Amino acid sequence: MLSSRKYQRTSVFSTKKARQRKRNLDFVYGMSAIGMAFATAFNFVVGQVMPVSGLVMTELDTPPLNFTETAPVRRWHSNQMQVAYLSFNDVPVQNLGPILDILVAHQVPATFFVQGSLIQNEPLMAGYLRRAMEAGHYIGLHSMTHNTYLLYVQEGAAQAFMAEMEEAQAILYETTGYVSNLVRAPFGSANNFSQDHIDAVLASDFRIWDWHVDSQDWVAGQTPSGMVDTLRFGMDIWGWPTDVVVLFHGRAVTVDALPDAIRFFEAEGFRFMAYDPNRHFTMNMLQIPGL
Repeated sequence: MLSSRKYQRTSVFSTKKARQRKRNLDFVYGMSAIGMAFATAFNFVVGQVMPVSGLVMTELDTPPLNFTETAPVRRWHSNQMQVAYLSFNDVPVQNLGPILDILVAHQVPATFFVQGSLIQNEPLMAGYLRRAMEAGHYIGLHSMTHNTYLLYVQEGAAQAFMAEMEEAQAILYETTGYVSNLVRAPFGSANNFSQDHIDAVLASDFRIWDWHVDSQDWVAGQTPSGMVDTLRFGMDIWGWPTDVVVLFHGRAVTVDALPDAIRFFEAEGFRFMAYDPNRHFTMNMLQIPGL
């Protein structure tokens, strides 16, 4: 009997649980059916006006997403200020006016290196130099003769080099009232300066400024697009320095290419400055501090 009662109780409990399970399943199936019905109804009315509690749902006419292909990132800029110093050697007087006009139009200061003999022999040069100074450009010295033998080869070439720079300095001062101590050695200091040249410059107030990137505007057949490609190649070689000195010679192709050259550096995040004696930094091919 005991076993029979136990069995009966177990049977009753099992039956109740089964009924509860059935009710739970019925509830789940019912909710699933409601969900499917709702999804079907929603899909049916999408795109149509459907009032819901006083609100109106409409399909938005949105344009498809278009993805434009972008150029690959070649390098990252640092947060450090990047400065391009555009410099010009011996610009012929007929091209100096147009170059100054372009620099003014783009609000770009630059540095000009001039031979003393050019100031003496070109009546218009003094006026252009004064205009350049008024626009915030810096004027540097570029010898008197630009002669390799006299400046670097002959006996006493170091003394001749210093004498020519001092003469050019005096002519610039007499013409414009402007004193400049910045020198660009013709053809650059590398492979030209002897130890005597180095010692003489270090003992003076002069400072030598060579260049990082040569635009090669002096190459026969050079084109504006070719010059920009040359600038990009030169910057790659130098590892994109944050202070970069760029060399131009003021040829006719320079005039044509200068706006594109300016835009090239602007697009790379550079700003422009003229040489500033108070912000001098070493830029000689010999990498001698203080030269």
